[in-house]
Amino acid sequence: MFQNFSETNDTFITLHDLSPKTNYKVTITPVYDSVQGTSETLTFATNGNKLLKVKGLQVDYSKKHGTVTVSWQLFPDRRWVYGVYYGKSISEISNQGVRKITNASSFVLDDLDACEDYLIDVPLIHFRERLAWVPSKSGIRC
Repeated sequence: MFQNFSETNDTFITLHDLSPKTNYKVTITPVYDSVQGTSETLTFATNGNKLLKVKGLQVDYSKKHGTVTVSWQLFPDRRWVYGVYYGKSISEISNQGVRKITNASSFVLDDLDACEDYLIDVPLIHFRERLAWVPSKSGIRC
């Protein structure tokens, strides 16, 4: 997932709420008066146990109601919270962030534009008051 942190005059940034046991790549590009310098890319991994992936992700379209219902299997431990992400592109998903936080096993999307393709993902994002996000590779195009 790509995220643009925009411009800063600082010589450091702090990344918060990174997912455990995940590889990251950060590219830093100096800019002065709209002229870009040479970029530097840093690659690193976080420690910990990888978050579980949501299973059984399904999408159902109701022509009658013009809605899309996204459903998934709940984990037995009910303390997990799920985030519903959707958009027409990865960039839109990144800019919008999580659209719905729920502990339910489904969510109805009723604000979609007609005749458009969407990417949809439902990762685990919360457990015991700690936020994290792991992009699952099960993004769905409907």
